[in-house]
Amino acid sequence: MVQEYLKINSPLAKRYRFLINVNKIMIGFQVVQEYERAVIFRLGRVLPGARGPGMFFIIPCMDSLVKKDLRTISFDVPPQEVKLFGDVTQKGP
Repeated sequence: MVQEYLKINSPLAKRYRFLINVNKIMIGFQVVQEYERAVIFRLGRVLPGARGPGMFFIIPCMDSLVKKDLRTISFDVPPQEVKLFGDVTQKGP
Protein backbone atom coordinates (compact mmCIF):
# COMPACT_ATOMS: atom_id res chain seq x y z
CA MET A 1 0.00 0.00 0.00
CA VAL A 2 2.81 2.42 0.88
CA GLN A 3 4.59 1.66 -2.37
CA GLU A 4 1.43 2.54 -4.32
CA TYR A 5 1.51 6.05 -2.81
CA LEU A 6 5.05 6.49 -4.05
CA LYS A 7 4.16 5.70 -7.67
CA ILE A 8 3.51 8.92 -9.58
CA ASN A 9 1.16 7.52 -12.22
CA SER A 10 -0.79 5.13 -10.02
CA PRO A 11 -4.61 5.40 -10.15
CA LEU A 12 -4.69 6.49 -6.51
CA ALA A 13 -2.22 9.33 -7.13
CA LYS A 14 -4.22 10.46 -10.17
CA ARG A 15 -7.40 10.60 -8.08
CA TYR A 16 -5.70 12.69 -5.41
CA ARG A 17 -4.29 15.10 -8.00
CA PHE A 18 -7.73 15.42 -9.59
CA LEU A 19 -9.38 16.18 -6.24
CA ILE A 20 -6.71 18.75 -5.35
CA ASN A 21 -7.16 20.54 -8.69
CA VAL A 22 -10.96 20.58 -8.35
CA ASN A 23 -10.56 22.00 -4.84
CA LYS A 24 -8.25 24.77 -6.13
CA ILE A 25 -10.81 25.77 -8.76
CA MET A 26 -13.74 25.74 -6.32
CA ILE A 27 -11.88 28.00 -3.86
CA GLY A 28 -11.68 30.68 -6.57
CA PHE A 29 -15.46 31.10 -6.89
CA GLN A 30 -17.01 33.76 -4.67
CA VAL A 31 -20.71 34.69 -4.39
CA VAL A 32 -21.85 38.26 -3.74
CA GLN A 33 -25.43 38.74 -2.56
CA GLU A 34 -27.95 41.18 -4.01
CA TYR A 35 -27.40 43.75 -1.25
CA GLU A 36 -23.59 43.61 -1.42
CA ARG A 37 -20.87 44.83 -3.75
CA ALA A 38 -17.40 43.36 -4.16
CA VAL A 39 -14.09 45.13 -4.59
CA ILE A 40 -11.37 42.92 -6.01
CA PHE A 41 -7.71 43.55 -5.26
CA ARG A 42 -5.07 41.96 -7.48
CA LEU A 43 -1.66 42.00 -5.80
CA GLY A 44 -2.82 44.87 -3.58
CA ARG A 45 -4.14 47.12 -6.37
CA VAL A 46 -7.83 47.70 -7.01
CA LEU A 47 -9.30 46.28 -10.21
CA PRO A 48 -11.53 48.90 -11.86
CA GLY A 49 -15.15 49.11 -10.73
CA ALA A 50 -17.09 47.47 -7.94
CA ARG A 51 -18.64 44.17 -8.96
CA GLY A 52 -22.38 43.74 -8.61
CA PRO A 53 -24.34 40.77 -7.32
CA GLY A 54 -23.52 37.34 -8.68
CA MET A 55 -20.72 34.80 -8.82
CA PHE A 56 -17.11 35.79 -9.50
CA PHE A 57 -13.92 33.89 -10.07
CA ILE A 58 -10.83 35.18 -8.33
CA ILE A 59 -7.35 33.77 -8.72
CA PRO A 60 -6.42 32.18 -5.38
CA CYS A 61 -3.26 33.56 -3.71
CA MET A 62 -3.24 36.49 -6.18
CA ASP A 63 -6.63 38.19 -5.75
CA SER A 64 -8.48 39.17 -2.62
CA LEU A 65 -12.15 40.08 -2.46
CA VAL A 66 -13.73 42.53 0.01
CA LYS A 67 -17.51 42.54 0.35
CA LYS A 68 -19.28 45.80 1.27
CA ASP A 69 -22.84 45.75 2.58
CA LEU A 70 -25.12 48.43 1.06
CA ARG A 71 -28.04 48.01 3.47
CA THR A 72 -28.95 50.96 5.68
CA ILE A 73 -28.47 50.25 9.37
CA SER A 74 -30.74 52.09 11.79
CA PHE A 75 -30.69 52.12 15.56
CA ASP A 76 -32.17 54.14 18.40
CA VAL A 77 -30.05 56.86 19.98
CA PRO A 78 -30.87 57.45 23.64
CA PRO A 79 -31.61 61.05 24.67
CA GLN A 80 -28.70 63.01 26.11
CA GLU A 81 -28.48 65.71 28.72
CA VAL A 82 -27.64 69.24 27.59
CA LYS A 83 -25.80 71.71 29.81
CA LEU A 84 -27.28 75.20 29.70
CA PHE A 85 -26.19 78.47 31.28
CA GLY A 86 -25.78 78.54 35.03
CA ASP A 87 -25.15 74.84 35.66
CA VAL A 88 -28.70 73.90 34.62
CA THR A 89 -29.10 70.57 32.87
CA GLN A 90 -31.98 69.70 30.62
CA LYS A 91 -32.86 66.37 29.04
CA GLY A 92 -33.38 66.20 25.32
CA PRO A 93 -36.72 65.37 23.67
